[in-house]
Amino acid sequence: MNGRLFPVEPGSLAVPELPPNQAIGFWIFTADQLPDIYEIRVRWRGSGDWTTLPLP
Repeated sequence: MNGRLFPVEPGSLAVPELPPNQAIGFWIFTADQLPDIYEIRVRWRGSGDWTTLPLP
């Protein structure tokens, strides 16, 4: 499993439903390499918690 950390920007196409002021970054996990996404985890501002998002 590979993971890459991406910043969350307003209107992000990867995770458009996220409130941009609350999320500080997200990991996209893939079997080999992008774009074969099978898990997205979001880290929330003000906490160390990660949330796994449903795939579109």
